[in-house]
Amino acid sequence: MARGYIEWGLPGSTWNWWKEEAGLTLAWILRQTGEIEQAQYLVDEASGRFEKRRRGHTRRPEDHVQSARIQVVRGDREGALRELQEAVRQGWRFYNENPHDPVLNSLRGDPRYDRLMVEVKADVDRMRARVEREGW
Repeated sequence: MARGYIEWGLPGSTWNWWKEEAGLTLAWILRQTGEIEQAQYLVDEASGRFEKRRRGHTRRPEDHVQSARIQVVRGDREGALRELQEAVRQGWRFYNENPHDPVLNSLRGDPRYDRLMVEVKADVDRMRARVEREGW
């Protein structure tokens, strides 16, 4: 169902962010079904859009997360985990921003990913407790 929705909406969209996000998700789906050539085309296109959007600027934590998604779809789990570690090191704390993201969810169960998410959740919990104790 998701595949059909993305395939229907992707070509006609003029929203570059959607093409980047949806393109990566569709590439992930295609890779899982063995459609490697089309998946590679889409991940390359999404990666190009990502780099163009960044315009060479220093990467923000969110950029490292997007780069991690790209690495996962390319089959580079090690690269993806390095990107996520850098995102966390730079302050990324949206560990559950998209709980249904099949790309990042594919890393669940890897002890390094799970440790990162525990670290991020613990930091969010500490911040929440401080706000409750001290206010904004």
